[in-house]
Amino acid sequence: MRVSLGVVGAHLTGQPLNRELTDRGARLVRAARTAPVYRLYVLAGTWPRKPGLVRVDGRAGAWLLCEAQAAAGADDILRYGGWRAYLASREKRDG
Repeated sequence: MRVSLGVVGAHLTGQPLNRELTDRGARLVRAARTAPVYRLYVLAGTWPRKPGLVRVDGRAGAWLLCEAQAAAGADDILRYGGWRAYLASREKRDG
């Protein structure tokens, strides 16, 4: 049985948790962008660092979503344009 699942952040190709998917036979079908009805937050106290995707309106698709409560008070990083852009901005800032 095949299931299509959207992932963000640490589960993306080349990121530290991607192996949790590939070790189970998952494969990248296509890259996608999230719709404006989602917000992306950096979750505090997680390692490796990971984001939480929260639906703020509309109908949810098959995504690994975060409960809004878990993202309460977290930094909304969509202004960076995505997880990889956020990580790159941190590398520049942290040197």
